[in-house]
Amino acid sequence: MILKNAKFVLSAPNKNSWIDDDISEIVLLGRSNVGKSTLINAITGNNKIAKVSSTPGRTRLLNFFDINNSEFRLVDAPGYGYAGVSKKNDKNFAVMMSEYLSLRSNLKGALFLLDSRRTPNSDDVVIYNNLVNNNIPIIMIATKYDKLNQSERATLKRKISLAFGISEEIELIKSSNLETIWIEKVISKIYELI
Repeated sequence: MILKNAKFVLSAPNKNSWIDDDISEIVLLGRSNVGKSTLINAITGNNKIAKVSSTPGRTRLLNFFDINNSEFRLVDAPGYGYAGVSKKNDKNFAVMMSEYLSLRSNLKGALFLLDSRRTPNSDDVVIYNNLVNNNIPIIMIATKYDKLNQSERATLKRKISLAFGISEEIELIKSSNLETIWIEKVISKIYELI
């Protein structure tokens, strides 16, 4: 199962540009180059809907995508933590995300992407805590799982649980270029939230 009829709607730099309606939204969050655009393309079955850039830090706006003729929307947030981004842009990102996560009534949940190969850092913890503090349900996705060796796979949940101070019993969807079952898991979880 993939999401059909997905189309880009608009890019919003601040709350004045948000769409004014009551359609449910799921936001995608993660570090720069974690694979948010790749995930959008995978779950919609459309390799061109979200631009995949080899240069981290390109997305600086909230990008809204309509799914299934306004059944719900996916909102692609800018990647964070890229060293090439100016302090001013970092501050703008923080304000934009704080407003979106705390004020957006359409928001029903977050796809929180973590690169399997990296230990979650302080930026990841800030975003995670922001989601928790705003009572936003979190679907945690470990990207690039196919790039891990056996021992790295065995310790992945422990590494994540230690970083966020949560139980190792967390539900973690592992995305991989070598299989597609994770796509159905992500879509199923989205439908539980909307």
